[in-house]
Amino acid sequence: MGYYRMYQQRHTPVERVTGNNIPARLEALIENTEVPQNTKGFLQSLADAFEKYEGLTGRQYEAFEKVENRHSAVETAARKAWVGAYTEEKRDVAKICAGYYIQTPYFRDLSQKILNDSAFVPTERQWRKMCENNYAKKVLAATYAEPKFAKGAMVKGRATANRAIRDKHVVVIEVNAAPVSRAAKGTKIYSVLPIGSPTTLLVEERELKKK
Repeated sequence: MGYYRMYQQRHTPVERVTGNNIPARLEALIENTEVPQNTKGFLQSLADAFEKYEGLTGRQYEAFEKVENRHSAVETAARKAWVGAYTEEKRDVAKICAGYYIQTPYFRDLSQKILNDSAFVPTERQWRKMCENNYAKKVLAATYAEPKFAKGAMVKGRATANRAIRDKHVVVIEVNAAPVSRAAKGTKIYSVLPIGSPTTLLVEERELKKK
């Protein structure tokens, strides 16, 4: 019975999409300078498949339509408008969010591009998904919040703080010394120097209190 089913699957005719002027549309996309080279390779494989099998499978046609829609005149114009609107402020927001997400399993590839390539511009959809979710909003709020302790201030570690500064006096060396790593209030990062210690530490604002 198993062999019979395999025989049926191998010899069942595959329905293919043959109309809608597919070859010309594929060729137009392949010649489009806005289409990335790796995408053009995929489109060429579809063109070859169309010629060989006289049509595309339903899934192949769906994939082709997605690429075509992504590179329509309207979408291309929208992408160019977004690149023009990608201000330094948006770039800074992206870097803050990338600094947070690079420490998590989420948005890692996108975060690496943002942090390592100064010319990289994420798509509007990528930027909004990474920078406008609830976690990102908390990270941004903590980063941009007015610092409670100024550089050079003498403060004290709370009883609930890191053991290295717990109930000890420390000097604030730097404010916003590293990317916020927790999506919560009071998570702005400070570099502090415990009195009598030669080594600075990174701590969260909520671990500190006034002397």
